Amino acid sequence: MKCQGKVKPLLVSFVTDFHIHRVWISKGIDLYFIHSPDIATPLIQAGIKHEQIKPVGIPIRMQFAAHWGVPKTCEKDLPLLEIQW
Repeated sequence: MKCQGKVKPLLVSFVTDFHIHRVWISKGIDLYFIHSPDIATPLIQAGIKHEQIKPVGIPIRMQFAAHWGVPKTCEKDLPLLEIQW
């Protein structure tokens, strides 16, 4: 329905793999969240605009980080994205 212009929701793909393959690329996706800028190149080569690619890190459940004791230095250098489940 989005491709037909009947609805205009924001459609996001959150790439959870460490490499890009065609499963992640789809017509109508507005934003691609990736774990690292290192994997942006295949998206750009596939015609995705740079503005649509957002390197945001890997989402983890905060309880997991607390259980394994993520050091404060890691939190500063590698910001964690909190996801509510």
